[in-house]
Amino acid sequence: MHFGKFGGDEQLSEDWFFEHDDVLGARVLYEDIHVPCVAFADDMYLIARSHAEAEQMLRDVSEMLIEPGLELQVSKTKWIKNKHISATVICHGTVEIPVVDSLVVLGSALRGDTQETTTVEHRIEQAWKCFHKWSRLLLCKEAPFASRVSLWQRTVQVSLLWGLQAIRQHKTIDRRLRTTQLRMFRKMRGMGRSMSNENETWLAWQKRTFRELARWVDGSGTCVVPVLNKSKLSWVHHLARFGCGVREIHVVKRLLLWRPLSWWRKQQQAIADGRSAWRHPARFKTLRYEEQFPSNWLDTVQF
Repeated sequence: MHFGKFGGDEQLSEDWFFEHDDVLGARVLYEDIHVPCVAFADDMYLIARSHAEAEQMLRDVSEMLIEPGLELQVSKTKWIKNKHISATVICHGTVEIPVVDSLVVLGSALRGDTQETTTVEHRIEQAWKCFHKWSRLLLCKEAPFASRVSLWQRTVQVSLLWGLQAIRQHKTIDRRLRTTQLRMFRKMRGMGRSMSNENETWLAWQKRTFRELARWVDGSGTCVVPVLNKSKLSWVHHLARFGCGVREIHVVKRLLLWRPLSWWRKQQQAIADGRSAWRHPARFKTLRYEEQFPSNWLDTVQF
């Protein structure tokens, strides 16, 4: 959202929206993004291209907030940087704001470098908080375990996977998410250390309980890793579908051999009517958009 002029950038106008209608889409209006006034503001995020521009934007926002009687809390202001910025502080008046390693934005912990572990660990921490919030129901042994798993999927799993669609996935992250799920399920099943055999060591108890729960999770199809993959696939689909006119998104579309669903349906109908020489029954066995992507779509889009 934009108000005023930040860092010398021209203010977005209605004419600009008409010129970029093919990129933004017809549903994005000038009134939806432009903010003429601010009555109350909390957790504001500024994105700048340089250190100098960030300081200028901070001054502009502070001046704009004074008009309705609001004040910028410098003591609560934080900022992160990438490897191209050498500065370690941002000056706002006489106050110096030091740089931090990570910043939570809309529920996701962001870093200036390419480390995804901070984001994953933050989501695991939030998932445990959500688990303890619903523990009275999740740990209720009178309720069927399948019903409690369904509740866990609608509450804790949503918190665990929030915002992870945009990170680079690898085996370490998958193993960390899966281990967190198994630890929670072990509590829900009541498979505590006190319930084990007296002669069983702690390491043997860990392996046995995880092995039993892993078989149940894989057999019931409740593992979080495939859920994250499906969610990321849906995100990639929307990225390709709404990224018209953007060069980077166009490259993704070409790499994934992406086509609109209407195009695939026309090809299916042409094959059924005998009007097409194409013979790819496996390619057209379903109308689901997941079939549009090659088998290595995850590696391709993360690359």
